[in-house]
Amino acid sequence: MAIAQQLGQLGCQLAIADQNGEAASTAAAQLTDAGSEAISTKVDVRAPEDAGRMVAETLTRFGKLDILVHSAGVGIERSFLETSPEEWRRLIDIDLSGTFYCAQAAARAMVEAGYGRIVSLASTAGLRGGTGRAAYGAAKGGVIALTKVMAVELAPYGLPPMPWPPVPSKRPWSPACTPRRPGTSTAPAFRSTATGPRMKQRPPPSSSPASKPATSPAKSSASTVASWPRRNASAGRTLA
Repeated sequence: MAIAQQLGQLGCQLAIADQNGEAASTAAAQLTDAGSEAISTKVDVRAPEDAGRMVAETLTRFGKLDILVHSAGVGIERSFLETSPEEWRRLIDIDLSGTFYCAQAAARAMVEAGYGRIVSLASTAGLRGGTGRAAYGAAKGGVIALTKVMAVELAPYGLPPMPWPPVPSKRPWSPACTPRRPGTSTAPAFRSTATGPRMKQRPPPSSSPASKPATSPAKSSASTVASWPRRNASAGRTLA
């Protein structure tokens, strides 16, 4: 919700997607009350058809899709030896496969439009080993690797996907939160000129638009897709 609120304050039109349709509707109503233009949709990120519908509904309402923030995710504290096959599949399906389906659906629309930004929420659990993080760490490690591949393949189209700096955040299943030291960042940078298969190639942009600074938001259980209002289309439209 914090991410959507910040995007709304910057003037974005918002589409809130959540498996809990009522929660998504409530969030959209709160954003609307705060002065933003927002819609909601019920989406199960484990279903690729839901991801495609989310993008289609956004395009129908706003005419374009500029930003995808994929923050849908679940976690569990379970040792490697005690993690069940059901727990493993649930985390991989939601945290990793859900990221793939939503990012792919959004990227296809963005490539056609010639502009877009995709942000995937990662975690330090995907970078280093930790007790009780077998399934979660594997899923988030996959998200980081997937985002690197997207950054390589989508760079020629002016779409630089990135994982959000993987810093600890407080969640129901993670009671302790260690704040990041001021002035530090763990955001990786990727650069490549490789092209992706089965995609119409566009020439790389002559220069990269300036990025606006952003603060580290709290992680949520929903994905947010956004578009800049048409009146701002020619202005600085980057949030990456």
